[in-house]
Amino acid sequence: MEIDIGELLPVVKSKAKEAFETILGIPLVPEEPWNIVNRVENPCDFGATVGFANEGWQGACSLGISAADAAILLPDLSEDMLFDVLGEIGNTVCGLLSADMQFTGLYGILEQTPPLFSRGGAWLARSTGVQGMLVAGKGRILFGCTVRTSGPRRFPR
Repeated sequence: MEIDIGELLPVVKSKAKEAFETILGIPLVPEEPWNIVNRVENPCDFGATVGFANEGWQGACSLGISAADAAILLPDLSEDMLFDVLGEIGNTVCGLLSADMQFTGLYGILEQTPPLFSRGGAWLARSTGVQGMLVAGKGRILFGCTVRTSGPRRFPR
């Protein structure tokens, strides 16, 4: 059974905003539109992806920032620290979703993976999901989230 992740767009957007603000300590505003996309993409210079799954569902949260936006929003961080911050935000978003009754009512509790980091972009194949930007002044951060059934897959022979 597939659930339309669009039903959760407001929940995902608010949890992403909360996680970014908590970790970064700066107010961020969701830049409209936040959309349902056919493939969650992260074309940013620096990115982190945190996966999560249980017996019925699997998904991921992906976030990223360009080098120019990192210089605006996080000017004092080394690249290593920037990746650490992105990973911590991804973990926090997943934790907040796992504590949200609307989210867990549909998907249950999803076990998180450690963050995977990327330079120059990443995408989540076959991953209809929610995607949008969070903005503080002239700095922007990309966020995307997808969840899909983890049922049996059939591969051509």
